[in-house]
Amino acid sequence: MRDNALYLDAPAQRAAQINRRLVESGVEVHELRWSEPTLEAVFLELTKDREEPAHARQPVG
Repeated sequence: MRDNALYLDAPAQRAAQINRRLVESGVEVHELRWSEPTLEAVFLELTKDREEPAHARQPVG
């Protein structure tokens, strides 16, 4: 929970079930929102464990 919001990582097709359970548990649900990672976040995730080629580390000059 952050910023007075509950963030869940769940498939979109479970939204109704999650909403129902929250309401049945006494949680007031004001909004359900689907979010996707930014292009930058995807790029960083895909490249975070890659090693730089040796030639890329050498200074040019």
